[in-house]
Amino acid sequence: MSDNKIEIYTPSLLQLRVRELVLLELINDSGSLRGAAEVLHVTQPAITQALRSLEHAFGATLVKRGRRGEHRTQLTAAGLVTLQRLRVACEEIRLARCAIGSAVERQELRLGALPFVAMNWLPGALAMFARSQPLVRVVLVEGTVRELWSLLADGKLDVIANYLLAPDEMPDMASEWTHRVIESSQVVPIAPANHPLFRRKAVDLSYLAGQRWVFPPSEARAHTDLIAAFVNAGIRAPDPELVAERHSTRIALAQRLNLLTVVPQSALKWQGGAPKMKQLDGHLLCWSANVVLAARKSSLRTAATNALYNSLA
Repeated sequence: MSDNKIEIYTPSLLQLRVRELVLLELINDSGSLRGAAEVLHVTQPAITQALRSLEHAFGATLVKRGRRGEHRTQLTAAGLVTLQRLRVACEEIRLARCAIGSAVERQELRLGALPFVAMNWLPGALAMFARSQPLVRVVLVEGTVRELWSLLADGKLDVIANYLLAPDEMPDMASEWTHRVIESSQVVPIAPANHPLFRRKAVDLSYLAGQRWVFPPSEARAHTDLIAAFVNAGIRAPDPELVAERHSTRIALAQRLNLLTVVPQSALKWQGGAPKMKQLDGHLLCWSANVVLAARKSSLRTAATNALYNSLA
């Protein structure tokens, strides 16, 4: 028996019930033990006892009680870390219950992907996976970079095809992820094909800095890289007219409002409407960004998830 299993089988942990596992989530949401008691339809003393059992099992103070009428009851630093992992545990319990009802049917795996990755790269890869795993149904969830990482962290997704964040931007438990690069995508500047800049013989960064832009949000890596391209050239970066997170939204806004923006090169394959978008000169504001396939190491212990991860990669 491994050391990890020995730790799991300690008496204090074995005595925990599902009610204790969801307790931190309820306290965090309601800000009080009373609020948690109301949701679970039990008395407040019962919740207090359940919290004691939880704190004893994990050997730490998980909740800081505020004075009456002054402060909300809050999770301690240890409580927040524990909550992150219990969210995943509770999601796995829910999935186990669902699996009983569909044991003779298809197994369901949840795959998150950026929209342009879902349209450009995934169809062929999923077709190959379907041939090797005919009894597994893949549920595709599209979202933004941060949405997908958050869903993976909370156990709502099994695998994601997403940009890899910088180490300081990754969710907690970063050491528990595994990932591999599946695509190196060029991020390029684009504008409507009828934009005046395409009638110029030469376009430089100074000219682009004076144009109207729709930017990625300030917390996005593409925003940081875009600003850096201007600053590193000694040019003041443009003040964007609009900010939008999704690539498809930026393309649509740029088309309709005659703006410039930056998107992954492969996202241009799926543009629609008129006027069409056109890529600017490749050496201007162009950089590479890796798309990775990522999963929690623990989730790869299931055969189907491991097969999905390895097939797509």
